[in-house]
Amino acid sequence: MDQTAAFSLSIIEKLEDRPTLETPSEIVNYMTSTAGTAELTPPSEEYEPDAASQYKGPRPAQTVWVQSAQQPRNDFFQKHLILSADDSAGVIVANAYRKDGNEPFFTWKWPVND
Repeated sequence: MDQTAAFSLSIIEKLEDRPTLETPSEIVNYMTSTAGTAELTPPSEEYEPDAASQYKGPRPAQTVWVQSAQQPRNDFFQKHLILSADDSAGVIVANAYRKDGNEPFFTWKWPVND
């Protein structure tokens, strides 16, 4: 989970520099959109070995699914990192859940554009 949280934070920090993404909500919405996922997901070692060998950034754990709190959980995964935005506080909240857990077992809060 820590690996996926570190990956997510690195993506958030990257997206903070985009003038079109001004609020935590806009960042989370883009990160978890089809376009954002396609752009931000590191190349797969299995399907894109050449590109993957050139990639030097952090990677999410293969067993953890990253998603918006606005989406239903992906039942294929045992663990989820669920992102939500608090625009008034200027933070993105990342809650770590086990497959059938109703309460997060860990929470991170990352300030955005501070």
